[in-house]
Amino acid sequence: MGDQQTQYDKILRAIEHTAVIGGWWYDVKTASLMWTDAIRHIHEVDDDYMPTIKDTVTFYNSPYNRQIKKSVVLCIKAGIPYNIKASITTAKGNIKWVYAYGAAHHINNKMVAIYGAFQDITDAVEESERLIKTTNATQITLDSLVEGLIAINLEGTITAFNKAAEIMFKYNREDIIGQRIEKLMTEPFRSNHHGYMKNYEKTKV
Repeated sequence: MGDQQTQYDKILRAIEHTAVIGGWWYDVKTASLMWTDAIRHIHEVDDDYMPTIKDTVTFYNSPYNRQIKKSVVLCIKAGIPYNIKASITTAKGNIKWVYAYGAAHHINNKMVAIYGAFQDITDAVEESERLIKTTNATQITLDSLVEGLIAINLEGTITAFNKAAEIMFKYNREDIIGQRIEKLMTEPFRSNHHGYMKNYEKTKV
């Protein structure tokens, strides 16, 4: 059993190192909270830092601090699990985005602890924000064009639709993006378009 536990601990540490995700355990009876090394690393605290439930809430930025406090209380009192995306400020003053998950652990139908996982998702959130900014900037450029501009992918799905195109075709961008290009065509071109594309794929003409 000892060797097996040692192997399990090594696997857990490897997962934590790769995914920047850690686990925690709160004993309801003793009110003691245990963090894995990965969670200490995410919070940028010392290796010997001993967390408490009250302390953990202070890392969360507003309004997430109120949300996590309420979720933890409900988990302890009613066994209601939670999964929250939130921002925290670490012990070193750095802002990070995290996923916090918690659930109740029962023995003989009695809740004895709550436990969960904690993951650093800062890189994913920042990349998503960069993509949104790039997309918005591209759309602003497209909207500045006087002529209608429509972009489609290889499957014939509309992926871009500027302001001039909205006026020309009388469709809102939100309603038309994701639709097939045939939607903008009149008959008989609409009905024949699929056949045209199939023929083009074969002949390139």
